[in-house]
Amino acid sequence: MENQKHIFAWITIAALFLAACGSVAEQTPSHKDRDYQVHYDACPDAVYPAQEWFSADGRLDFPFSIEEPAAEASRDEMFARFYIPEEALKKAETKDLLRLVTLYPRSGLTAFFLYNCPSHYLDFVTQKFNAVDELYGRKDFAQALLTVYAEEEMLQAAGFDDKEEQKAYERERNACANGIMLLEILLAQDAVFEELDDGQRLEVLEEAAAKDGVRENDDCYGQCSGFFASVKEQYEAGGSKWYDYIKELGGEWTVYLDKYWETHYWH
Repeated sequence: MENQKHIFAWITIAALFLAACGSVAEQTPSHKDRDYQVHYDACPDAVYPAQEWFSADGRLDFPFSIEEPAAEASRDEMFARFYIPEEALKKAETKDLLRLVTLYPRSGLTAFFLYNCPSHYLDFVTQKFNAVDELYGRKDFAQALLTVYAEEEMLQAAGFDDKEEQKAYERERNACANGIMLLEILLAQDAVFEELDDGQRLEVLEEAAAKDGVRENDDCYGQCSGFFASVKEQYEAGGSKWYDYIKELGGEWTVYLDKYWETHYWH
C-alpha cells in the first residue's frame, strides 16, 4: 500500500510537470512552428541562397522585386521566397533587417491583415517573415528600431498632371505609410519599452505624434497611429507598460490613447 502511494505521488508530479511544459510551449512557439518554416519546408527550392540577399556594398536587401508577384507561384512558393537563410540573418545588421521589415508590406501580402487590428498585423508578418524573430533576439533591437523609425518620413500629398505618375506616387505613399505603421506597432511592445530609457521613450512619443499629425492632415492615408492604437489594444487585452507610462506623463499624451482609437477603423 505504501509503495502504491509513492507511485501515485510520482504520477501526479509527472502529470503536473508535463502540463506545465505544455503551457510554456504554447506561450513560446518555436521557430519551426512558424508559417515561414512551413513554407520553407514545402518549397525549399524557392528560397534564395544567402549570398544573394546581399547587395554589392554588403548590405542586406531583397534579391527580387517584392512589388511584382511571383509568376505562377503556389502559395508556399510565394512566401518561401521571403525566407532569409540563417547565414544571411546572422550576418545582417539590425538596421538592415528593420529596413526589410519596413518594406515587406509593399509585397501586398499583408493588406488584408492591416485592417483587422494591430496585433493581427504584427502576428501575420511575424509568422510569414523570419526577419522579425531574428530582430527580437538582437540586443540592439530597441535602439535600432527607434533610429529607423525617426528616420522614416511620411510622404506628403502631392498632385501630378500625369495620371499614371499620380497613381505611382499614391502607391508609394501608402506603401511607405504601411511600413511606418508596422514599425510603430513594434515600438509599442512591452519588450521594446523595457529596453529604452525615459529620454528615448519620450522621443518615441514625439515621433509618433509628429507622424500622426501628417495622417490627420492627409485624408488619403485614412489610418490611425499604429503606435497609439497598439498601446490601447494591449492595455484593453490585459496591460501595457507604454499605456501606464503615458498615463503617468499626463497632459497632451493621454489624448492619443483614445482619440484615434474611437474614430478610426481599429476599434
